Amino acid sequence: MELEHILQPISKELLKVSTEITIQLNKICEKQNPGFLDKKYMDQTIKHLFKVPGKLLRPALILLSAKAVNKIETPDYDSLIKLATAVELMHSASLVHDDIIDESEYRRKQLSLNKEFCNQTAVLVGDILYSQFFSILINLETVSHEQQIMLLEIFATTTRRMCIGEIYEQQIKNYNTKPTLQEYLEIIENKTASLMSACCLSGAAINGADEKFSRALANYGLCLGSSFQISDDCIDDDSLYNSKKDLIEKAKEYSCLAKEEIAVLEQSPAKQSLLNLSEYVIERIKE
Repeated sequence: MELEHILQPISKELLKVSTEITIQLNKICEKQNPGFLDKKYMDQTIKHLFKVPGKLLRPALILLSAKAVNKIETPDYDSLIKLATAVELMHSASLVHDDIIDESEYRRKQLSLNKEFCNQTAVLVGDILYSQFFSILINLETVSHEQQIMLLEIFATTTRRMCIGEIYEQQIKNYNTKPTLQEYLEIIENKTASLMSACCLSGAAINGADEKFSRALANYGLCLGSSFQISDDCIDDDSLYNSKKDLIEKAKEYSCLAKEEIAVLEQSPAKQSLLNLSEYVIERIKE
């Protein structure tokens, strides 16, 4: 099962997200360049990570969740596209910071930002991407003030959880201890799954979902994110928890739970894509 095929129902919207990402990066490099900085250097640093595009999985979750709760063919996609773009910038910022913490040399088959330039510059680029994320959120023109406050609360909480998860992981590494399975699961829930949950929740909520459907999609994202990260750790063979058999079982368990969570949604192409995504994340594992 290919990811491109799974995301076919939102392929046009994802192209718009890619275009909007370029627009936002240009805004940073041009309109916000104070003049005393070399423009070429700004372009190189800000756009470095994006030279090799990501999978846009998190923007996809926003768009699919929105479509899954509202069958209107042309809902307010301007806000959804910009929200999806903002979240991709937020995710990218977290990757930049993760690479600094982990002293990673490569990201997306190219030198990581911190290795291509330096740690100090990479920290600041990550901060700039985060600031652009919040700037997009507070300038969404077609959502209500209440919805803007809701989005800010969702993603502020998520950012905090991601940082706490990273601190927890670093504490374990610093003391050279082996986490229990439950401790490992708490780390990945905070570091990875919480953002996927926020994507599903925010996409559903700003497209008119009630509490029942919003909560179902938030739980779906949490389970999918856990399954996704466990699968990645198995593939990369770099998990903090060293029983691959247990991890594979947990990845499958979370995948099943993800599908159960959205059983309340009516059948639609978007819902089917969400179901297929839960299968896709575990099919990548080679036992």
